[in-house]
Amino acid sequence: MEIRNETRQFLHDLERHAGKRLFFPEEIGNLVDLARTTGKLELLEDAIFHAKFITKSYGVMKRIGADGEGYGKMAGEFQASMEKVSTLLRTLVKESPDDVKGKFVHRFFSLDQESISRLMNLLHDLTAVKNWRVDGKPLP
Repeated sequence: MEIRNETRQFLHDLERHAGKRLFFPEEIGNLVDLARTTGKLELLEDAIFHAKFITKSYGVMKRIGADGEGYGKMAGEFQASMEKVSTLLRTLVKESPDDVKGKFVHRFFSLDQESISRLMNLLHDLTAVKNWRVDGKPLP
């Protein structure tokens, strides 16, 4: 799936805005373009909200440790958000071309440790998109 020129420019601007390179710029571009072409921008907005919650929660959970106050509740909310964001992303890519769908399934939706690690990195990228949106900037 070819990413639109406007989306490529957005990815470049997003990296500059975030002050870092994205882990998966091509996949973020795919998600943005899929959401736009299928009329599912609301799903993408929901996914980026959950991504930011997950990445922030993960940082707090690591800091306070499993024995820390509130860890159990936070872990439950973290798990629920992981399931929600996974469902949202699967919904976004289910109508995509087979190559894009296969790439997402293989890279992010397998239940092995590497896939989960890649999904967390994708969520960090989506967090950058959320920060972009919080600053009032539009999606392409």
